[in-house]
Amino acid sequence: MTNWKTFKITGRFFRYDDSDCIFYLDNYIGFHRGNYDRIHCSYISPFEDWETGDYIEIDLDKMKYKGHGEKISDVSVVRKVSSPW
Repeated sequence: MTNWKTFKITGRFFRYDDSDCIFYLDNYIGFHRGNYDRIHCSYISPFEDWETGDYIEIDLDKMKYKGHGEKISDVSVVRKVSSPW
């Protein structure tokens, strides 16, 4: 089952040494051990091309089993959308 919610990227930070893209969001996500307003993705396509102001959808059902800081590399968990409507 999926439970998609749309978020706006409000900032981004790349850690090239860890191949990590950190996206700051306009709302909080429930992870396994807390709620955070950012998500870590692998520095690979399509994540490396996402910009501040873009909208993404996150499957909240899958995220609640992940730890904060765990890198996401699967678009079945996080995907870009054209707009929130």
